[in-house]
Amino acid sequence: MAGMFDLTGEVALVTGASRGIGAALAMALYQNGAKVALIARRSEGLANIFGESAKGYVFDIKQSSEISTLFDRVEHDLGTVSILINNAGRGHVNRSTMLPTAVWDEILDVDLKAPFLLSREFANRVIKRGANAAVIVNVGSIFGQLGSKGMLAYATA
Repeated sequence: MAGMFDLTGEVALVTGASRGIGAALAMALYQNGAKVALIARRSEGLANIFGESAKGYVFDIKQSSEISTLFDRVEHDLGTVSILINNAGRGHVNRSTMLPTAVWDEILDVDLKAPFLLSREFANRVIKRGANAAVIVNVGSIFGQLGSKGMLAYATA
C-alpha cells in the first residue's frame, strides 16, 4: 500500500495496533507518510519497527479517565492527531444463556464505549483547534451485520 496516497504531516492514532488489522493499518499509514501512534494493551508487537515517526503506547482503552492523557502524550511525542483509527476489539464465544455479565461489560467497554470516548476526545480537540479536516475510522466486523451463534455481545457492540 506504500505510495497510494500522501499523508505527510498527518498524525494517526491507531488502537489495537499490535497485531492483525490494526498493525496492517498502522503500517499502511506509516508507509504513506503519516506519523503513527500504535496503541495496545500489551507491549508485545509495539516495538518501534517503523522508525522515529512511529511510537508504541501501552494503554488499556477501557481506562476512560485517561484518554485525554493519552492524546496529550501522543501529541507531545508526535504532533497533533489528525486521524483516529478505532480498531481495538474484543470478542468472545459464549452461549447467551451462559454469558457472564462481566464479559458482556468488558466487550461493550472495549468495542463500543471506548471508540465513542476516543472519538469524542478527538472531535473536541479538532473543534478547539479550528481544524478544517480530520478523519475518524471505526473498524467493525461482519458479525455486526450478520451475528453469529455464541457471539451476542460482540455482534451487539
